[in-house]
Amino acid sequence: MDTEPAPGSAAEHTAHRLRTELLAVASVLSTGRPPLLVREWTDTQELHGQAVGQRYFVLVAVERGPGAEQFDEVTTAFAASGWKAHRWTGHTEGTAWASAKRDGIEVTAHQGRGTGVITVSAHTPVVFVPGRESLRQPLHTLSTGTGLLCSDCQGWGICLICEGTGRHHTPGQMSYGRCQCWGGQAGPGRCVDCAGQGRTEPPVPPPWKRQEPAPAASPAPAEAVPASALDALAVAAGRPCTCGSLSCHWQLARTRTELRVSAPCQSCARPRSYTFPLPAAAR
Repeated sequence: MDTEPAPGSAAEHTAHRLRTELLAVASVLSTGRPPLLVREWTDTQELHGQAVGQRYFVLVAVERGPGAEQFDEVTTAFAASGWKAHRWTGHTEGTAWASAKRDGIEVTAHQGRGTGVITVSAHTPVVFVPGRESLRQPLHTLSTGTGLLCSDCQGWGICLICEGTGRHHTPGQMSYGRCQCWGGQAGPGRCVDCAGQGRTEPPVPPPWKRQEPAPAASPAPAEAVPASALDALAVAAGRPCTCGSLSCHWQLARTRTELRVSAPCQSCARPRSYTFPLPAAAR
C-alpha cells in the first residue's frame, strides 16, 4: 500500500532523518542545479490483515557530467558521511551502480547511459507500531526487490500459519503438530508459495496462450516537454501505473535523439517507460 507516514509517528521521524541526510549527500554531488526530490512514499507492512509497521522510501536525483570518473564520487560522498559504500558496473554498457548501508538504511544509486543524471533510491527498515517492536524485519515490502510481493506471506518470507516455528496447534488437540509448511521446498517455517523469498516472479502464460507484445514506451505528454533530464524524471514520476500505483525506482538512459525514463512498477511488475524528445541544442 502506497501511503504517507502518520504525523508525529516514529516512521515520520525516520523519514525526515533519511530525507535530510540523502539530500545533504546529493547536494555535495551536484554540479549545477540543486538535487531534485523526485518522490517520497511509505509501504505499510501487514500481519494477519493488521498494519504493524511502515517502511519509508525516498527517491532523489542529481545532475552531473556523464562518465565513470564522475560516478566515482558517489561512493566517496557516502563514505565521507559514515556510510558503507561500494560501486559496481551495470550489465548495460555505459551504466554504473553503487550501494550504501548504515543503521539498517539501504541506498542504491544508478547512472544511466549518457544522461549525466544519478538517481538515488533509499529505504529505511520497517518501523513497527508500539507493542509490535519484537517482530523481525520482513524480507520485503511492496517497494523492495523485483517481481511481485508474495500474496501469501506479504513479504515476511515465513509461514504465517505457524509464524515461522514449523509447529501448529490444531483446535481440540493437546499438543502441537507439524505445520503444513514442512512439505514446502524451502523447509519448515518458510512460506510455501514464495519458498521463503518474500517475493514471487510474475506468472508466465502457458506456451499455447497468445503472448502479448511488450508495451512500447509512452511518448512524452505534449504539454510537458522537459527542459532537462531532471524535469523529464519529475514528469514520469508523477504519472501512475495502470494499476494506480506510483511506486517506481526510475532510471534514465539517453540516445542521440531522445531520453528514456523507465522502471518496473513495484506493485504489479508491469514494465513502465516514457520517451522524451531531446531539444535540438542538446543533441
